[in-house]
Amino acid sequence: MSESLEFNSYEAIPLPDSIACATAITETIGATRPVESEPHVLGLETLATLLQYGYGLFPNAETDTPGKRRAAISVGSVHALELFVHCSKGMGLAAGLYHYNPLRNNLRLLRRNDYSHSIAAQMRDHRLAYTASAIIFVAAMPERMSVLHGERGYRYLLMEAGAVIQNLVVATTALGLACVATADYFDRQIDAMLGLDGVTISTVCLAGICGAAVDHNSHNQVQLPGTPI
Repeated sequence: MSESLEFNSYEAIPLPDSIACATAITETIGATRPVESEPHVLGLETLATLLQYGYGLFPNAETDTPGKRRAAISVGSVHALELFVHCSKGMGLAAGLYHYNPLRNNLRLLRRNDYSHSIAAQMRDHRLAYTASAIIFVAAMPERMSVLHGERGYRYLLMEAGAVIQNLVVATTALGLACVATADYFDRQIDAMLGLDGVTISTVCLAGICGAAVDHNSHNQVQLPGTPI
């Protein structure tokens, strides 16, 4: 099967080679290429940065105080996702499962333990569970979205989850780390481990945060405002 539809019988209009332009866009998108991941110990400040840029709140530009502007766009500003975090390696946090509250900018320890083996057992490729020092689970609550958008809300849920993952990819790249996202796991088992019922709330994807085997002197890295690389 072809990688792209061709429509050969229609006129082709060549586009400018935008990659040649040295812009912030090419630096950001060009830098978020697939990289080899390796074990890495995150600091709590780094994790907080990734969560905020992934799905957190941003200050009001006029008052410089926390407002309702979220990092990921949600259709109708429903914000139908919940983020859970598994930490396994020392980073100023006990190993365990956490829930991220973007409104209060905090983590709640739900269960204390290293669940790397349990997570690995529920993934077709178990390596990420052992390589990542943090795994961010993106869970969706369909009712939040369907109340406003009906059955079409399920599409918007997936769009919102994709925006969170892309934010995490860009943010980790800016910090010289790697974000490995996947939906290749056993849904019910992962939901059960997180204490989710799989109906009113269920995981739709997860992202492992690892070290990246890249050249940290590269000029293609992107710096997030207020966060040192």
